[in-house]
Amino acid sequence: HLPQCHRARRHQARWRLGVPRRHDLRPESSPEIKAKAQIMLIDTISIKLSKGQIAIVDKRDADLEELNWYAAYFPKYANKGNYIARRMDTADGKQVNRQMHRVILERMLGRKLERHEICDHINGNPLDNRRSNLRLATYAQNSRNAAKNKRNTTGYKGVTWNKRTQKYCAQIQVDGKRIYLGSFDDPAIAYESYVTAAKTYHGEYARLI
Repeated sequence: HLPQCHRARRHQARWRLGVPRRHDLRPESSPEIKAKAQIMLIDTISIKLSKGQIAIVDKRDADLEELNWYAAYFPKYANKGNYIARRMDTADGKQVNRQMHRVILERMLGRKLERHEICDHINGNPLDNRRSNLRLATYAQNSRNAAKNKRNTTGYKGVTWNKRTQKYCAQIQVDGKRIYLGSFDDPAIAYESYVTAAKTYHGEYARLI
């Protein structure tokens, strides 16, 4: 049996992933929560990693559980959970890093991914490796799906406070260029401006929170 602290960490990891737990099926749970829990508990499995982390995959990818995966810390995912599922493999006599999400996307596409091709996690969680959460992306598209910066003080993505003007400024990054969207007295209105621009410039890869 796992020590209590390890069990607690894995329970918290499932909660952060948004994965339903058995008690979500209690009679007092809402119909929506129970429906989601029943679907996910039936159609997915949890793969235990190191550091108390877990990865979620569809049952069709259950064979991956037989391999030795570990939780690798990635600073680039600071807004997304910090860890990815990775393992070391040998190819042509060389040690090669295998990332679980890329392995699954390659299965979906029926081919190997090129080095410049990115596997984007739609919900922003790099340990949620269900096929419905993975899609092919470029570096630019993947960056559009980034969450709000942790240093944001306004509570709204794309909105900053300008001390000099005493206004809330809305801006968006498009293909490496920052586009100024205007200054506003109300941060919520500034955010509305950002949302409109994100849907226009970022399309299906727009992440609004």
